[in-house]
Amino acid sequence: MNNTLLPYYYFFKYTILALDFLLLCGIIYYIRKLKVIQNFAKSLKEKFGINPLVPSGARRKWRDIELLLKEPLSSSWKLAVVQASTFVLQTLKNLGYSGDNIEEILAHLETQKYRNLNLIREIYQVKERILQDREFSITHSEAQRMVFILKKFWQELISEFI
Repeated sequence: MNNTLLPYYYFFKYTILALDFLLLCGIIYYIRKLKVIQNFAKSLKEKFGINPLVPSGARRKWRDIELLLKEPLSSSWKLAVVQASTFVLQTLKNLGYSGDNIEEILAHLETQKYRNLNLIREIYQVKERILQDREFSITHSEAQRMVFILKKFWQELISEFI
């Protein structure tokens, strides 16, 4: 190679290498941002009937519910109870328990020897009161107890299927 072109050769070589690296970083960033791989994997799972029993965001959901319990507002505590009970009901339906309401699902669970289902019934009654009566109040300890019971019940459900 000609010695006069040698400095330009290395300049262009390293400039193009740096641009390639930046473009690769940009492609990776947008693939992650657009969730291309996750959407592709999800479509494959749906196509072949492989649905996870435990939602991928379960830990995050319980963490968010527990964060609501740490807030000083009664409305946050009520929201935590409502979200926890809704999440447990959604999990029950994902696991294949069918029914028009929670009573039918719990009646089906009674035949499978689950414990403390009357506590779950009471929590769902409280949830309905929270949703229907805006003036309904709940203490922090009651909300914590209800969320704790729902989380333990959820863990018991999941442990049987995994």
